[in-house]
Amino acid sequence: MGFKYWLHPKTNARSRTWKLSSRIVMSMLGATCKIFTDFLSNFNVHNKEVFIAAMDRRKPGQALITVGNHHSCLDDPLMWGQVNMTHEFMRLKWGVGRLIADCKITPIVLPMWHIGMESLLPNRHPYIPRIGKRITWVIGEPMELHDILQGLRNARKNPMEIRKHLTDLIEDQFRILKARTEKLHYGTNRSER
Repeated sequence: MGFKYWLHPKTNARSRTWKLSSRIVMSMLGATCKIFTDFLSNFNVHNKEVFIAAMDRRKPGQALITVGNHHSCLDDPLMWGQVNMTHEFMRLKWGVGRLIADCKITPIVLPMWHIGMESLLPNRHPYIPRIGKRITWVIGEPMELHDILQGLRNARKNPMEIRKHLTDLIEDQFRILKARTEKLHYGTNRSER
């Protein structure tokens, strides 16, 4: 089942000016984020090679869906969801399960967890980027869900059950990643303190 409406115009309907403007804005945004994370803060990415390998080993037409905790408007400036300002563990919406279930080629899902992005760009007024902040970003193991999805379909699970099951699997990985990230960032799990 596809989406009936899409918020963006079709690619072939965009003007040259729009395309050029979009490239300039996205390049400036990327460069600004790169400057803040690489030069003006203590940014530690763990398992970056896992992300690169997941990108490289995809089959033609296979999507890579990255899912992460969303504690800052800087960690994903194009995110449509809300920022988790309480830092409490939040349930994922089943839409992520639907994205996986509705793809013709089952995507690779790559979970991520970070701590510290909200200190780089605070979620409260004044919204001024800070320098010298410590950020820890952990990339989890790629989740190949084709066999699980096929098993759910073969068991004649309804779409809601499939979406929930896939989303629950990702949440399980989030819990593991959260604990690993806290240990790397704080030296211990925050819940153990």
